[in-house]
Amino acid sequence: MLRALECDVLVVGTGIAGVGAAIGAARAGARTLLVGDEGGPGGVATAGMHRSMCGLFRSGSPAPTRPLNDGLAQELFDDLTARDRSTGVTALGRVYVLPFKTADLVATLQARMAAEPALEVRYGTRVVAAEMAEGRVEHVGARDAHGELSIRPRALVDCSGDGAVVRLAGATCASTPAGDIQLAGQSMRIVGVADADDMLRLKVPYHLAEASREGRLPLHARFTQYIPGDSPGEGYLKLSVPPDRTGREARAREDAHRVLRYLQETLPELRSSRLVECSPRVVEREGQRVEGDYTLTEDDVLGARKFPDGAVKSAWPIEIWSQEGGLRFEYLPDGEHYEIPLRCLKVAAIGNAWAAGRCISATHLAHASTRAMGTCLSLGETAGGEAARWVRS
Repeated sequence: MLRALECDVLVVGTGIAGVGAAIGAARAGARTLLVGDEGGPGGVATAGMHRSMCGLFRSGSPAPTRPLNDGLAQELFDDLTARDRSTGVTALGRVYVLPFKTADLVATLQARMAAEPALEVRYGTRVVAAEMAEGRVEHVGARDAHGELSIRPRALVDCSGDGAVVRLAGATCASTPAGDIQLAGQSMRIVGVADADDMLRLKVPYHLAEASREGRLPLHARFTQYIPGDSPGEGYLKLSVPPDRTGREARAREDAHRVLRYLQETLPELRSSRLVECSPRVVEREGQRVEGDYTLTEDDVLGARKFPDGAVKSAWPIEIWSQEGGLRFEYLPDGEHYEIPLRCLKVAAIGNAWAAGRCISATHLAHASTRAMGTCLSLGETAGGEAARWVRS
């Protein structure tokens, strides 16, 4: 049986941006419905087994003591540091991150959403259709384990990661040429690491680069990173996955097992290690981006540009995972930040639609900075609040 729902603001996507948008809309007084096809909150942060949150802080000395943005960014920082007193602002090269445990992040997001009486959350719900009328999204069709849903929102915030809902409604999105699309990610957690020191971070990519050059492993294996875990003998291997491979999910898992076997044979520290957990899916770093009222550029980012309608601040560098060269950074000047204007969040072709997270209106290179997790949280909060205010106007 078809079930009908109505809401002031519909947020699609239960990742960091979607949670931020849902809370932002609910706090602004809107009856808010958050839907996503995964089984819980976190999106890429949990599926990718991320170990730290980037994009929260300014750069430069001294080390920051609070996030660059107020609101949910500060609240999440307070929550995570309260849950784990051993964590805090941590230097990562020229920038700063906040390490976290996945269970702490999920519990914090759930608690923040549960505190909002105007917010309803439905996991395991996939959006399959969106219909326009008079320049606005009027109807959204979805499916869950119990059948079909017909949702009538007054406003929409697309936090799907690739503009999936606005594209279903007929809006045009920007795509990156196939050769420039960034590498995706696949992580695995291992235990049984022995006598590891800081050099293991260097040994892993060095030996994998050698194996790649010799043809023993695929070329993208050389971009693998090793990250120590929280417990003795625990570690994480972050692998890169090329875009548009046939049978990509299965091949990514096969690559992960091949990489681990090679490292077990090559490095004494990993000889007795074993795989205990793998990413449930390949995690994209880049997807399609909405066409907004303004498109943020790499010059805006690196030039630390400010805007009259600047809504979210970021100091995260342009972080490119190139198919040919792997990871590279382009930094802002120390102590500087840029602003993301509200116009980047407003979908130009749809009167009642906003976007947040990876799919905001930005160029390929600018997006490589704006997609940072901490930035996406504040983008979501801002977009949700704007959608709610539009509904009330």
